[in-house]
Amino acid sequence: MKKRVVLTIAKIISFIVAFAASFFIFSTILNRGNTDMTKDMANAAYPVIHVQIGEYSTNCLHGYAEPMNPLYMRDSLTPIDSSREVKLTVDLYHASIDSCRYELRSVDGSRLLERTEVSDYSTAADTVSMTLTLKDLMEKDTEYLLDIILGMQDREVHYYTRIVQAEGFHVQEKLDFIDYFHNCTFDKEQAANITKYLESNAKGDNTTLGRVTLNSSFKQITWADMKVQKMTEPCMTIRELDSDTATVRLDYILQSNVNNDLKEYRVTEYYRVRYTKDRMYMLQFERNMNQIFNENDAVYTTRTIGLGIQQEQPEIVESDDGRTFAYVVQDRLFCYNGAGNQLAYLYGFYNADGVTRDKYDERILYNQCDVEILNVDETGNVCFMVYGYMNRGDHEGRVGVSVNYYNSLYNTVEEKGFITYDKPAEILREELRTLHYVSRDNLFYMMLDCAIYRIDLANCTYEIVGEKLTDNMYSISEDSHMILVQNGQDQYSCSALVWMNLNTHRTVTVEAGEGNYIRPLGFMGDDIVYGIARREDIYTEASGITVFPMYEVRIQNEIGEILKTYAQENVYVVDGRIHLNQLVLKRVSMENGTFRPIADDQILNNRVQDTPDNTISVPVTQNYEKVYQINLAGDMNVQKLQILTPRLTIYEGNRELSLQEDADRPERYYIFTLTGLSRITTDVATAVTEGLSQAGTVMTDQGMCIFSKGGRSSINQIMAIRPAKEDDIRNSLAVCLDTILEFEGIGRSTAALLEQGRHAMDILAEAMPDAHILELNGCELEAMLFYLNRDIPVLTMLSPDRAVLLVGYNTTQIAIMDPATGTIYKKTMAEASAEFAGLGNVFITYVR
Repeated sequence: MKKRVVLTIAKIISFIVAFAASFFIFSTILNRGNTDMTKDMANAAYPVIHVQIGEYSTNCLHGYAEPMNPLYMRDSLTPIDSSREVKLTVDLYHASIDSCRYELRSVDGSRLLERTEVSDYSTAADTVSMTLTLKDLMEKDTEYLLDIILGMQDREVHYYTRIVQAEGFHVQEKLDFIDYFHNCTFDKEQAANITKYLESNAKGDNTTLGRVTLNSSFKQITWADMKVQKMTEPCMTIRELDSDTATVRLDYILQSNVNNDLKEYRVTEYYRVRYTKDRMYMLQFERNMNQIFNENDAVYTTRTIGLGIQQEQPEIVESDDGRTFAYVVQDRLFCYNGAGNQLAYLYGFYNADGVTRDKYDERILYNQCDVEILNVDETGNVCFMVYGYMNRGDHEGRVGVSVNYYNSLYNTVEEKGFITYDKPAEILREELRTLHYVSRDNLFYMMLDCAIYRIDLANCTYEIVGEKLTDNMYSISEDSHMILVQNGQDQYSCSALVWMNLNTHRTVTVEAGEGNYIRPLGFMGDDIVYGIARREDIYTEASGITVFPMYEVRIQNEIGEILKTYAQENVYVVDGRIHLNQLVLKRVSMENGTFRPIADDQILNNRVQDTPDNTISVPVTQNYEKVYQINLAGDMNVQKLQILTPRLTIYEGNRELSLQEDADRPERYYIFTLTGLSRITTDVATAVTEGLSQAGTVMTDQGMCIFSKGGRSSINQIMAIRPAKEDDIRNSLAVCLDTILEFEGIGRSTAALLEQGRHAMDILAEAMPDAHILELNGCELEAMLFYLNRDIPVLTMLSPDRAVLLVGYNTTQIAIMDPATGTIYKKTMAEASAEFAGLGNVFITYVR
């Protein structure tokens, strides 16, 4: 019996050995020629370049893998003196460069001033130092574009900065002041010296360190009760510079230590300062602080995930059943699967514990890329897009849109397509805010350069579903799955709207009706809002301003039912704006054959918003003030929580797509504020209004500045403009137009042109082809001071048949040339503002 047992055991062992050998042989045969089809994201390979200005290392330049559109490369501005020397330090990060050259161009890139090879540079440790001496071809106080090109093995890498010969710009004093203010915030005793620059008041939010401004308290400016230290030296970027002011951004990593609990933060500070011979002024200051979420050391409880101090509420998207959700913290994407008790770090260019030899690698921490969640399903699969500047990986140094899919079963991320872009990241990021959506059948919709694209990622093809769209020609639902587009290319003569459901691909045509035109106003939930105007009511005033008076506004659902109609006798709607659950209607009434502005009206939306299962709250803590946290719908087992890091799927073939930009698209305006690009719009009046309210600058597609809030004198008058009186031949508008053209050295009689039905805008555009004519209907009088300060008159309509010309201002008054009286008189700013606002604020001016 004992022998039989021994033999049985021996047989079992022999079987196991034979099975293992067979399995090994079978697996080897099966997988022969087959390799692991996943990989980790490659580390960054490009060097970075810093510009040395005195003792400061400024303008950290990141490399681009291909030439970019020079007209839009505005991230930094490098001042040089009469020596025309640009001192550079190249941080190699163990890379090697084979060659270096630079190109100096006009700021729009159209004119090449210089192309020079650089051979004289020194290498020490892991850095290269060089001095570029530009040729004497630059005009003073004029911006140019410098493209530094490093040759690296089989590639060329481009580094861009604007450059200006800035003598008398007091650059050193401005940078010293910013550095001093910054350092004082870390020393409460020294900080007493900067209290005179603070404007602490009720506008400042003293409950959070996520965003601090000059309106914040002294305590907030000096980091409240937190013990903090800088882990990196601030990277100083000069954004704008003139003889008086400078706009500068500082980026650095901060560490807090609260009861030995160490946390790290990305901090960005924005400064706008003014130099005078007597003292420095702090015009604007803002500091944004965002905790770096470390998934391996985060604050987890049974029902919460702590996100810490953040500048704004992080994005969170959940599945229909609420058991799975994805969230983005500081451009890093995570997915929590409640059923599996798993947290996966899906995507990001840096890890909280470091990704390269240097934890604080400035290439990885460069924050010009965003992650957006497109959808999450019940099994934990996530579709998302990464857009902006690609810090590392397969697309390092490129700007574009990467659409990705996370497969929770295999714990892999696969890129479905990459859409290239030749403008900087901040423009792409702002463009995509309008529309980005993946349908149920995986078609990707996006809006770019005034066109809506439908992209088939599986076949790497695209089609345009709407083009040459100005702001008033389309509307998009809040969740982006519905769009409403005019069927023509003239916003004032549209006979129908096309309503598209991007999930079902159902298309509905909404007709204006016989004798009418139609205009989209927006969405209230899934219902559309649009206005109807009679064709005979639409007209263009002599000034060139088109009035589209809608006698009726309708709210309609997808099956064609009219849910609500808004119409009042002798009342017309000229614009509509949807904010939260309210539709605000801008209205006019007809008085003696003329439209006059009347009070706005509102339509409320009573639809109840769906409440998500997983929410974000903002509790107040003793040590960190306000922090963000995710409140979970179900319990988390903190002790057994699995942290996953997916690998990237390797695919064959090319999934790259380039979109053809329409060269004939509408003109667009770019609003730059203290913190960078804030909006892109096709409506110049909207751009100037926002530029005024946000103390910003407005640029055109051609790089022309058409408005700036700051930098004007307290008094100015165009003395070359003399009074002129209307007569039987010339009405007031003709007098104003003739005066403008005469002032610009152009002899032309406009009375005959007006008699022919020509409009003021057309007349000025034809007579001054090199100027940019601006219709600033609805802007405030204060905005007009920018043009008067530059010796540019402003035409103002007091009625359809009466015009005056603004020709000067001081701190309390505006100077007006009135053809009705043939005089130039002054009116208080308050009186003029009230009068012009009551008449609709109708202004026409230009920039040269």
